[in-house]
Amino acid sequence: MSDLPRDPAPENASEPASASAPHPVSETSSHESPARETVSADEAATQASSTGTLQSSPPFDRWAHRRAEPRPLAFYWTTLLAIGTVVLLASTTTTGILGQDVYRPAVRTLVTVGLTCACILWPLFRLSQPPEAVRGTRVALRDLPVVFIPLVAILLPQRLWFLAGWSTSITIAMALTILAWLLIIAGVLAASLEVLRAREGDPSRGRVTAMLTVVAIIAAAPAVSLLTPSREPNSDPSMLLLASPITCVNAIVTDRPWSGLGPRVEAAQWLAIAGLGFGAVASWVRAAWVSRRFPAPSPPVVPIPPSA
Repeated sequence: MSDLPRDPAPENASEPASASAPHPVSETSSHESPARETVSADEAATQASSTGTLQSSPPFDRWAHRRAEPRPLAFYWTTLLAIGTVVLLASTTTTGILGQDVYRPAVRTLVTVGLTCACILWPLFRLSQPPEAVRGTRVALRDLPVVFIPLVAILLPQRLWFLAGWSTSITIAMALTILAWLLIIAGVLAASLEVLRAREGDPSRGRVTAMLTVVAIIAAAPAVSLLTPSREPNSDPSMLLLASPITCVNAIVTDRPWSGLGPRVEAAQWLAIAGLGFGAVASWVRAAWVSRRFPAPSPPVVPIPPSA
């Protein structure tokens, strides 16, 4: 029995049997990896909650600070106007005499400074922020009531006899002038925001160009008036002064003591205010044309915090 021949041992006997057995190739392995890479945020949150690896904080949202708009602008703007009103009342009561001769110039300065700040600080505030993923026209129309209503709230009470005592025509003319100028600036701002949103790259040059355009529109009429010959002291104010928010309020409510009458709105001033209205229409036509040149923005992805 011991002389019987034995089967020769395999040469690779030391290797595990699993190494010699061929592995079946999974047909779905090459297709599962791309699917795993494109798992949505909701599915990832569900998987994390089921495996116990749920994080305590939600994903970072880079637009979280902009979802409250325009409430931050309303807060800053009303605070600025409130401080200006307090300074106005404090300056007029230092002499102990609060008459219209003292109050009218002070409130005229307040409305002038408020309108000028609205035309400069409003676009400066928006252009210093990253552009939102919405149309620039929508941003400007959303901000317009926030800027306009507080200014009108300061203006309308001046019709009362114990305040400035301005006539109804003066109050209406000033309100229309303020609205026209804010619409002009809003159109420029809407077009600028639309360009900044659609174009890639560094937006610094576009922001500077937009602000220079706003400043040029505001300062053009005062610069031209400085180059024109001076007018007689008893003459009516130049209609050119209505072409700037810096000088338009004084052009409407300038007292005329030589005539024996208070401030009044002339027919030429109504025509100039209508011209500002046409300028506002032209500004928004340009904003709409610029908006149509670029595709509509895609809505931002709002990360949903996973449920516990």
